[in-house]
Amino acid sequence: MLDWDHIKFSSVPRGSYGSNYFYDAQPTPTPTKTPTPTLTPTSTPTKTPTPTNTPTRTPTPTSTPTPTGTIPPTP
Repeated sequence: MLDWDHIKFSSVPRGSYGSNYFYDAQPTPTPTKTPTPTLTPTSTPTKTPTPTNTPTRTPTPTSTPTPTGTIPPTP
């Protein structure tokens, strides 16, 4: 039978597998964050403007119809 009162965990020297083991452990170093590379902006190509020249429409000539043939005289 073990005498649990006799065994005191505080008697374990600090730094060993005692109650302060996890506190004495070296903290895991925070990884140095690799800096995000600064993006070189891709130059947006200058858009050639679409020419707004509306074609000048040739007007249909309002030609008065020339009567073909001889018109019979109205009596």
